Amino acid sequence: MFIRCARAVAVGSTRINESVLGRAIWFHLWYPSKMKDPPLAATGLVPSGILEIFPRIRSNGEETGMTHDARLVRERDFHNERFSAPEERKEDSFYFAVKPAVDAYWRLVRAACPEREVLEYGCSNGMSSIGLAPSAKRITGIDISDVAIQQATNAAVRRGFSNVTFQVDNAEDMKLPSAGFDVVFGSGILHHLVLEKSLREIRRVLRPGGRAFFFEPLGHNPVINLYRNWTPDARTVDEHPLLKSDFAIVRKYFSKCDLEFFGLATLASIPFRGSPLGAAVRAAGEQIDNLLLKIPGARWQAWIVVMALEA
Repeated sequence: MFIRCARAVAVGSTRINESVLGRAIWFHLWYPSKMKDPPLAATGLVPSGILEIFPRIRSNGEETGMTHDARLVRERDFHNERFSAPEERKEDSFYFAVKPAVDAYWRLVRAACPEREVLEYGCSNGMSSIGLAPSAKRITGIDISDVAIQQATNAAVRRGFSNVTFQVDNAEDMKLPSAGFDVVFGSGILHHLVLEKSLREIRRVLRPGGRAFFFEPLGHNPVINLYRNWTPDARTVDEHPLLKSDFAIVRKYFSKCDLEFFGLATLASIPFRGSPLGAAVRAAGEQIDNLLLKIPGARWQAWIVVMALEA
């Protein structure tokens, strides 16, 4: 999507409620207290920026004037629907198998943000940004979903944070100043975007020496791809899990690109995710992955890559 609104985990508490780990990946609810604000339609409010991005498109995606980007509308509508629904999807619980990736990603993000100006690229309902607010100098969150942005704005107001702002924006053409951020982070967003456009924009808004961190799915594993083909309704039609060749584009815009791979043998823990054996099976898989994913050919069969980039 343009601003992946349902991606990734949130941060704030170091306590992990594994029964909601998958939901945390998609709804940024890292801690047990789940935030649920009313959908935008129920509030009657329009978040900042929505009129500029969808000036001639009704909420149902119907065109009312000039041509519009159908992909943008599809992504917004898909994620608006997801954020309006309280139930957890079955697929969300599969992220149990890649908890090591979640932990690695958040270690990087938490370490980079204190006293920095930070952009959350695809902020979902804002819980990650709000969790980082006490240590960051300032955080801006953008997302394509007006429902998610309204939820994020409401949550920031309730918690009394003045250094966090949220706005609807197009991740491939942001209305943000150049060189305005020290850190950019996002999870499960790049694979919704045109990489050339999105990476150019990320590089534009980063200051020299700035850092970016991403948590993304890979697209080489045939078993995972078979499951994706079986469950098309679980994702948007425009998603494209990253391929090895995509990282040539990443390196075009960033001087440093460190990759860490997760989720090969640990996938065997998915059938046990709701049982007492789950954590033990995952731990055994993690030990195997520590060996397998050091092999150049095997690492690209992983499910998740954690990216650490430097401008």
